[in-house]
Amino acid sequence: MTDEEEKRLLEMAQAKIDKLNEAARNSRLAFQEQEERRLKQITPEILSEFLIERGASQQCLSCGSTDIFIPETHKSRKRAIEKPDYFSSLPTEEKGKVIMGGLDRFVTYSRIDCDKELKVWNAQFIAHCQNCGLMTHYRAMSVVAWHEQKQGLKEE
Repeated sequence: MTDEEEKRLLEMAQAKIDKLNEAARNSRLAFQEQEERRLKQITPEILSEFLIERGASQQCLSCGSTDIFIPETHKSRKRAIEKPDYFSSLPTEEKGKVIMGGLDRFVTYSRIDCDKELKVWNAQFIAHCQNCGLMTHYRAMSVVAWHEQKQGLKEE
């Protein structure tokens, strides 16, 4: 085999490796997006419904307060929220409804183990007591699986 043939063979092998790496990267990204979609379907109302159905205490386990806060995230569905021409003349409350209508709203989640990828089984939701600050952690997998079962979605 000549040097030129060997070089060509190595280039072909490298191209094949690059193509396989790109496919793996795309597959990993698609899976990551699917996991994020599953987490983002959980609103504070859904989490509250889950906790009530499961018989979880609606009071702080430390101080007994019922002032529990579930942090939520709002993300724009589009780059810019479309506002009607008359937006500036709307009352503040109505402006808020227009803006909120262009946002996705879900319970803020975080990783349980920060060294691992974000997946439903490695995510948690946290509720905060507004009185004493106690944070209660709920494994996202339990909530998401319950919600998907209620919605009749196939658990993957």
